[in-house]
Amino acid sequence: MLWNFIAHTTIITWFVLANSFSLIRLVVYRQFKSLPKEQQIPTFFSRFILISIISGCSWGAVSVWLFPSNELTQQTFIAFVIAGMCTGAVTTLSANTRAVGSFLVITLSPLLVQLTLSSWAISNAIALMVILFAIMMYGISKRLNQTITESFFIRHEHLLTEQALINSEKRYRTLFNQSADAHLLLKDDQFIDCNPMAVKMSNYHTAGELLATLSTNALKIKQSNTPVILLLTQQSKERAIKYGHTRFELDYMRLNGEIFALEVKLEGKTQQLNSLS
Repeated sequence: MLWNFIAHTTIITWFVLANSFSLIRLVVYRQFKSLPKEQQIPTFFSRFILISIISGCSWGAVSVWLFPSNELTQQTFIAFVIAGMCTGAVTTLSANTRAVGSFLVITLSPLLVQLTLSSWAISNAIALMVILFAIMMYGISKRLNQTITESFFIRHEHLLTEQALINSEKRYRTLFNQSADAHLLLKDDQFIDCNPMAVKMSNYHTAGELLATLSTNALKIKQSNTPVILLLTQQSKERAIKYGHTRFELDYMRLNGEIFALEVKLEGKTQQLNSLS
């Protein structure tokens, strides 16, 4: 668009400088991504502002070097191109409103000066539109910044909650494994886990072996000789879910056939998961 109106060396010089700045931004961005997250913000915060200013200078230079004084069509074209770059900058720089403000001021100020000094009557109207455009873009950047900030806070809270759940699970697993009582986890009427004490009490060698061989004949109701699975699904399970827990006695058969009395506490956590100890 400007090849026949601006010196070719000027166009090529600006083009090389602008792309060099873009290459520098790419290199800095890759360095930013390679750092651990806790080091990213402190290390690159000032660089983010500086590179935004340099980028604004490269596009502000368009209105100085590439602005044809007597060609309204080309002037309008330049105004649209710079406006497009400002719109793109708002979406990419809104993580920091200072960066957006610096870019808008540095990029649009030379254009406003050129439009004000232009001999075309419509240039003043275009300059006014540029001012309104800058105000609107900055307002949008502040709203985007607020959205980004809120998103970061939500993500941070989510990570904290997730970490708390992981820590809670680790503490639960430690207590579960180190308990002096035997514990079995029941889900959908199937035993899915047990602690080392349950394995030891049953005379099995591993938890998997115990869970795989646990049958309805291993645990029986002392009074009625009813298989424990039937008891859990029909009576005690409902009571445990309703009241939080229930207790009863069982005769327990070890792997070697030995039977001894066992007091069971059934804890109802949810309708899907119960703890039998």
